[in-house]
Amino acid sequence: MDKIFINIAAYKDPDLINTINDAFTKAKYPKRVYIGVSEQTKTPASFLNNITNVRYKFTPYTFGKGTGYHRNEIYKELYEGEDFCLTVDSHCRFKKDWDELYINALLSRGENVVLTGFPPNFDFDEDYDYYTKERPHNTYNVISHLTDDYHMRGKGIGVQDDFKETAVVSGSNTFSTGAFTQLSLYDEYLHPFLDQEITSCMAYMYGHKVEFMRNALVWHNYRNNTPGSDEKYRTLVSEENKLEGYIHNFVEVLDKRKSPKSASEWAQYILKFKE
Repeated sequence: MDKIFINIAAYKDPDLINTINDAFTKAKYPKRVYIGVSEQTKTPASFLNNITNVRYKFTPYTFGKGTGYHRNEIYKELYEGEDFCLTVDSHCRFKKDWDELYINALLSRGENVVLTGFPPNFDFDEDYDYYTKERPHNTYNVISHLTDDYHMRGKGIGVQDDFKETAVVSGSNTFSTGAFTQLSLYDEYLHPFLDQEITSCMAYMYGHKVEFMRNALVWHNYRNNTPGSDEKYRTLVSEENKLEGYIHNFVEVLDKRKSPKSASEWAQYILKFKE
């Protein structure tokens, strides 16, 4: 009876409820799916507390601390020991039987693997049959530039491998064991928009391999707002709330951990993925 926990951090996103509903609707075993939501918005969506298997935390949007902070918060406060975990954005759609397909894929690769891939786009006016047929594959990310604070800038390419070692996870599509998410927690206020790099670093430090998975099980909407609305949610934090006090160089912080490998070793390891 394997259970899956979905991590969704949402900033003023009107598509959040549609993402939640689609996750349950498309799951083969919806009663085994649990969703943790950290929402930054104007007023709490109290109705989410009434949805079975949803755990909800509200933060006024002017006090939001960035995507990475709230994703970490979800795994610290809302996760309750489920077997597997999936991190997605709040504007996603799922493949039919995604839950079974993810578990089977991970077990075929080994429990010390973290599956990822930058998901293909879907548009709100497209139906399921169209976008799943027209855009069935995830994108593989190649590093073109690495900043001083280890932000991986790169480009997406198509690859033919069903699975392929990769440098960085996608925050909108990361599937792993629940045990891994607990290894990758942190108490420091690390860079709130480098959580993809931080998670990838933690995977390396604790002996996990990050693998790209070609076949898409999640689709992501890349618009800046919902059609018909001027309300932007790609800003991720309020312009009124200038984030301060976070640590830019997460490698220096993570190097202090007693782990099988160091963050500095990871910083050298990822260079092999650079163009």
